[in-house]
Amino acid sequence: MRKLYIVTRCLEIHKHYYRCHFRGFYKGNKVSSIKILKEDYEFEEGEEYLILAIEQELKVETLFVRALKSKNIQEIKVTSH
Repeated sequence: MRKLYIVTRCLEIHKHYYRCHFRGFYKGNKVSSIKILKEDYEFEEGEEYLILAIEQELKVETLFVRALKSKNIQEIKVTSH
């Protein structure tokens, strides 16, 4: 299992997972959405997040992951030196 960083917006909340926006490729396979298992973190629909995750499975253009850490993008403070 591989760790990866994801920047995404939560689109839908389901009983066992969150469906999140993603368009691109992962390990050479097209990915149209990400499903984050609903075990460790809570996400709000419509909010954007930076997530450290572990891949679980890639299935029919959907990447299933488990979140290790998460931060709402609105809460990230950028400072200049």
